[in-house]
Amino acid sequence: MQGKILPHIVDKLKEQNRNLDIDVIISDDGIAELCARGGSSFRFVVNLDQRTCTYRAWQVSGLPCKHALAYITSIRGEKIEDHVDNYYSMHKFRSAYEGIIPTIPDKSMWPKSDHGFFMHPPLLKSTAGRRRQTRFRGGAEGGNNGNKGRH
Repeated sequence: MQGKILPHIVDKLKEQNRNLDIDVIISDDGIAELCARGGSSFRFVVNLDQRTCTYRAWQVSGLPCKHALAYITSIRGEKIEDHVDNYYSMHKFRSAYEGIIPTIPDKSMWPKSDHGFFMHPPLLKSTAGRRRQTRFRGGAEGGNNGNKGRH
Protein backbone atom coordinates (compact mmCIF):
# COMPACT_ATOMS: atom_id res chain seq x y z
CA MET A 1 0.00 0.00 0.00
CA GLN A 2 1.42 3.31 -1.09
CA GLY A 3 0.45 6.88 -0.35
CA LYS A 4 -0.23 9.03 2.67
CA ILE A 5 -3.90 8.09 3.17
CA LEU A 6 -5.57 4.65 3.00
CA PRO A 7 -6.44 3.85 -0.64
CA HIS A 8 -10.10 3.00 0.02
CA ILE A 9 -10.57 6.39 1.72
CA VAL A 10 -9.01 8.20 -1.25
CA ASP A 11 -11.28 6.25 -3.63
CA LYS A 12 -14.33 7.11 -1.51
CA LEU A 13 -13.48 10.83 -1.55
CA LYS A 14 -12.84 10.82 -5.30
CA GLU A 15 -16.21 9.10 -5.85
CA GLN A 16 -17.94 11.74 -3.70
CA ASN A 17 -16.15 14.46 -5.66
CA ARG A 18 -17.79 13.40 -8.93
CA ASN A 19 -20.93 15.28 -9.96
CA LEU A 20 -20.83 17.85 -7.17
CA ASP A 21 -23.36 20.59 -7.85
CA ILE A 22 -21.77 23.13 -5.54
CA ASP A 23 -20.54 26.61 -6.38
CA VAL A 24 -17.75 28.44 -4.57
CA ILE A 25 -19.17 31.93 -4.04
CA ILE A 26 -16.56 33.79 -2.01
CA SER A 27 -13.02 32.62 -1.34
CA ASP A 28 -10.26 34.28 0.69
CA ASP A 29 -7.29 33.00 2.74
CA GLY A 30 -8.46 29.39 2.98
CA ILE A 31 -12.04 30.34 3.82
CA ALA A 32 -14.86 30.00 1.31
CA GLU A 33 -18.62 30.30 1.16
CA LEU A 34 -20.37 27.63 -0.87
CA CYS A 35 -23.91 26.87 -1.95
CA ALA A 36 -25.70 24.36 -4.14
CA ARG A 37 -25.73 25.17 -7.84
CA GLY A 38 -28.93 26.91 -8.79
CA GLY A 39 -28.89 29.44 -5.97
CA SER A 40 -30.04 27.43 -2.95
CA SER A 41 -30.69 29.48 0.16
CA PHE A 42 -28.45 27.18 2.25
CA ARG A 43 -24.86 28.37 2.37
CA PHE A 44 -21.91 26.73 4.06
CA VAL A 45 -18.58 28.19 5.16
CA VAL A 46 -15.46 26.05 4.75
CA ASN A 47 -12.18 26.83 6.54
CA LEU A 48 -9.28 24.76 5.17
CA ASP A 49 -6.77 25.79 7.85
CA GLN A 50 -9.02 24.71 10.73
CA ARG A 51 -10.56 21.83 8.75
CA THR A 52 -14.11 22.95 9.49
CA CYS A 53 -17.37 23.36 7.62
CA THR A 54 -20.63 24.69 8.96
CA TYR A 55 -22.19 21.44 7.69
CA ARG A 56 -20.12 19.84 10.53
CA ALA A 57 -19.60 16.44 8.85
CA TRP A 58 -15.88 17.19 8.39
CA GLN A 59 -15.36 17.83 12.11
CA VAL A 60 -17.22 14.65 13.08
CA SER A 61 -15.66 12.15 10.67
CA GLY A 62 -12.28 13.68 9.87
CA LEU A 63 -13.06 13.32 6.15
CA PRO A 64 -13.80 16.41 4.05
CA CYS A 65 -17.53 16.81 3.39
CA LYS A 66 -18.90 17.53 -0.09
CA HIS A 67 -18.60 21.30 0.48
CA ALA A 68 -14.97 21.01 1.51
CA LEU A 69 -14.29 18.71 -1.45
CA ALA A 70 -15.80 21.26 -3.82
CA TYR A 71 -13.61 24.02 -2.39
CA ILE A 72 -10.43 21.89 -2.29
CA THR A 73 -10.81 20.79 -5.90
CA SER A 74 -11.44 24.38 -7.01
CA ILE A 75 -7.94 25.34 -5.83
CA ARG A 76 -5.20 24.58 -8.36
CA GLY A 77 -2.55 22.20 -7.04
CA GLU A 78 -4.42 21.39 -3.81
CA LYS A 79 -4.61 17.68 -2.87
CA ILE A 80 -7.56 16.10 -1.10
CA GLU A 81 -5.21 13.82 0.87
CA ASP A 82 -3.69 16.84 2.64
CA HIS A 83 -7.06 17.63 4.25
CA VAL A 84 -7.91 14.19 5.64
CA ASP A 85 -7.46 13.53 9.36
CA ASN A 86 -4.32 11.66 10.45
CA TYR A 87 -6.58 8.85 11.72
CA TYR A 88 -6.92 7.61 8.11
CA SER A 89 -3.17 7.68 7.42
CA MET A 90 -1.10 4.69 6.36
CA HIS A 91 1.19 5.30 9.35
CA LYS A 92 -1.70 4.92 11.85
CA PHE A 93 -2.97 1.83 10.04
CA ARG A 94 0.44 0.16 10.12
CA SER A 95 1.04 1.03 13.76
CA ALA A 96 -2.36 -0.44 14.71
CA TYR A 97 -1.51 -3.80 13.12
CA GLU A 98 2.24 -4.06 13.66
CA GLY A 99 2.12 -5.84 17.02
CA ILE A 100 1.61 -9.55 17.51
CA ILE A 101 -1.55 -10.63 19.27
CA PRO A 102 -0.99 -13.84 21.26
CA THR A 103 -3.52 -16.60 20.69
CA ILE A 104 -5.57 -18.24 23.43
CA PRO A 105 -6.50 -21.83 22.49
CA ASP A 106 -9.63 -22.31 24.63
CA LYS A 107 -11.77 -20.91 27.45
CA SER A 108 -9.62 -22.47 30.18
CA MET A 109 -6.83 -20.05 29.24
CA TRP A 110 -8.99 -16.93 29.70
CA PRO A 111 -7.86 -14.68 32.54
CA LYS A 112 -9.94 -15.04 35.73
CA SER A 113 -11.45 -11.90 37.22
CA ASP A 114 -13.10 -11.33 40.56
CA HIS A 115 -14.99 -8.09 41.00
CA GLY A 116 -16.34 -8.99 44.44
CA PHE A 117 -19.90 -9.52 43.20
CA PHE A 118 -21.82 -11.82 40.85
CA MET A 119 -23.58 -10.31 37.85
CA HIS A 120 -26.99 -11.94 37.38
CA PRO A 121 -28.64 -12.04 33.96
CA PRO A 122 -31.36 -9.43 33.39
CA LEU A 123 -34.90 -10.30 34.44
CA LEU A 124 -37.25 -11.06 31.57
CA LYS A 125 -40.34 -8.91 31.39
CA SER A 126 -43.57 -10.35 30.09
CA THR A 127 -45.04 -8.74 27.02
CA ALA A 128 -48.24 -6.75 27.11
CA GLY A 129 -51.54 -8.45 26.29
CA ARG A 130 -53.12 -11.80 26.95
CA ARG A 131 -51.22 -14.99 26.15
CA ARG A 132 -52.39 -17.03 23.17
CA GLN A 133 -54.22 -20.21 24.20
CA THR A 134 -54.32 -22.06 20.86
CA ARG A 135 -51.44 -22.82 18.58
CA PHE A 136 -51.14 -21.74 14.97
CA ARG A 137 -52.16 -24.63 12.76
CA GLY A 138 -50.26 -25.45 9.61
CA GLY A 139 -51.84 -25.27 6.16
CA ALA A 140 -51.79 -29.10 5.81
CA GLU A 141 -53.78 -29.55 9.05
CA GLY A 142 -56.73 -27.67 7.71
CA GLY A 143 -58.51 -25.09 9.71
CA ASN A 144 -57.93 -21.40 9.74
CA ASN A 145 -54.83 -20.95 11.91
CA GLY A 146 -56.41 -21.27 15.32
CA ASN A 147 -59.42 -19.06 14.73
CA LYS A 148 -61.80 -21.79 15.82
CA GLY A 149 -65.40 -20.81 15.44
CA ARG A 150 -64.67 -17.44 13.86
CA HIS A 151 -65.68 -16.77 10.28
